[in-house]
Amino acid sequence: LGGPFFKANAPGKNRNKFENSSPCPTPSSRLTSGLQTIAKILDSGRVCGVPTDTVYALAASCKHPEAIESIYNIKERPAEKPICICISSLDQLAAVRPPFS
Repeated sequence: LGGPFFKANAPGKNRNKFENSSPCPTPSSRLTSGLQTIAKILDSGRVCGVPTDTVYALAASCKHPEAIESIYNIKERPAEKPICICISSLDQLAAVRPPFS
């Protein structure tokens, strides 16, 4: 199944809790500061893990196609298998320009 997804910080090392070698940081979404961190990660074109009601989901901004490609690489998902997008308005859907009508 591969190596560990996250590496534990060595004791005594003061690293930023969101600065890790993981391809997908997972800041807490329970606090406003965590949500702001998630928004910054997505806006910078990176992939982020976000908790759902049952599992963690990988999230990326549609503004960054390279981040979407990273999700496929992280999950080892075939390119022909689509992924879900979440939007809050039809304007967002128009901005994404999905390959369907």
